[in-house]
Amino acid sequence: MLSMELVLPLLIVETGWLSILTILLMIKYKYNTVKRVGNRRWKTTRYRKKRYIVFLIESQRFPSKDELEKAIRNSLKEIVGEIGLSLADPKVVFLDDKIWGGIVLSKREFHASVIVAMQRVRQINNQSVILIPRRTTGTIKKARLILKGEI
Repeated sequence: MLSMELVLPLLIVETGWLSILTILLMIKYKYNTVKRVGNRRWKTTRYRKKRYIVFLIESQRFPSKDELEKAIRNSLKEIVGEIGLSLADPKVVFLDDKIWGGIVLSKREFHASVIVAMQRVRQINNQSVILIPRRTTGTIKKARLILKGEI
């Protein structure tokens, strides 16, 4: 692993503060969970937890999944840059045209940035759009129940 004394001065000269913060997050980003293998062994693995963000859509035309994901990614890229975008990796996993809502999947550390990016989306293909985040949850099953209004 690279020494921080060597990395930080190069980062300050070459890039901005946001890149430094992102790389420090990447270095700190170590999740060790214990996983059972067979009957006897235990081994540690790295596991990145995900969050599901439930949102509603206010628009005159219902956007497609690809259009919506592209708009969220462009907005997130303006906020956290390309490195943060690749770490957050937002994906639209579910859209419902009857409820006019959907579910976005992102990494746990960046779900707040994805929510801000969703609120910044104002247009998709020259159509005005407002995305209203309702709630964040850890499972897709609970996210679908929230979207349907059962929770």
